[in-house]
Amino acid sequence: MRPLLVLLTCTVLSAPAAWAETGTAEQVRYVMGTPATVTAWAPGQAEADGAVEAAYHVFSRVDSLMSTWRDDSVLSRLNAAGAGNWVTVGSEVCEVLLEAKAVAGASGGAFDPTVLPLVRLWGFRDGAVAVPDTASLTTVMESVGHRWLEVDLQGGRARLNRAGMAVDLGGIAKGYALDQAAAAMRKAGAEGGMLDLGGNLLAFGQGPAATAGIVDPEDPSLVVATVPLVDVSAATSGQYERFLTSEGRKYGHILDPRTGHPVPGDLSVTVLAAEALLADALATAGVVLGLEAGLALIEDIPGAEGVFAVPRPEGGYDLVATSGLALTETNR
Repeated sequence: MRPLLVLLTCTVLSAPAAWAETGTAEQVRYVMGTPATVTAWAPGQAEADGAVEAAYHVFSRVDSLMSTWRDDSVLSRLNAAGAGNWVTVGSEVCEVLLEAKAVAGASGGAFDPTVLPLVRLWGFRDGAVAVPDTASLTTVMESVGHRWLEVDLQGGRARLNRAGMAVDLGGIAKGYALDQAAAAMRKAGAEGGMLDLGGNLLAFGQGPAATAGIVDPEDPSLVVATVPLVDVSAATSGQYERFLTSEGRKYGHILDPRTGHPVPGDLSVTVLAAEALLADALATAGVVLGLEAGLALIEDIPGAEGVFAVPRPEGGYDLVATSGLALTETNR
């Protein structure tokens, strides 16, 4: 789960209260394992209310398809099917799997949807983190790799071609849900909207001006930089979000699929992109790749921009942004 407030960086949504349209609706519900705030502006109240309901309907649908915390989800059925067996998963799951494989390829495996066996091995699923022995890690690493995930989009099916494989779309599914929710809101009559799904943000259409803010890691109440949110999504990832401690050592929950080990350090990455799905996946990839390679990856993706919060050895941090991002620093 990606929380609304984080220790190093945080994307926060702000907007003026006044809005000229007659229909405004906002709700907060707990979905997909996280709080979700949906705001809609429309020509009338009925359309605004309907748009909010449409968004939550999408969140529920995506959860039923792609959650690995539900035994009855489509993705859980795929994971339980065994090596080499085709499973009908439908077009939506196929599309997200293909997007995940594309980001995995572009990032050299820094983002990989087949990382779930590693997450389980380290104990991040049950909270009992423990450093695995070399033999166990070697065995599990044989089942990790997006190249072994096969997707047949035309047939609406997928299969895992290595024993012990399991897919986790936690690094991309929330972004997909936001994209689909925004589309559903427009279809329901919303002319603008803002969505916050566990810290993943999306703003679209006509409405109050919105900004994403990066907060001071030493004082989360202090916004130190802002970026505009206009028809764009924003996602933040970092090891400070969730971590576990074993024998006095802290281990962050983001694992490097290439090595099988947690990513070291406290780097945080915020990505802005037209597609929330892409922003979600690139934020994770950026943390795994680190500053130099992560910046290069995001710079190469059309329409994507990023901010890296890089800790200094002596304390504090530096903000490093991609070339096309209008980052406004404050209180620095």
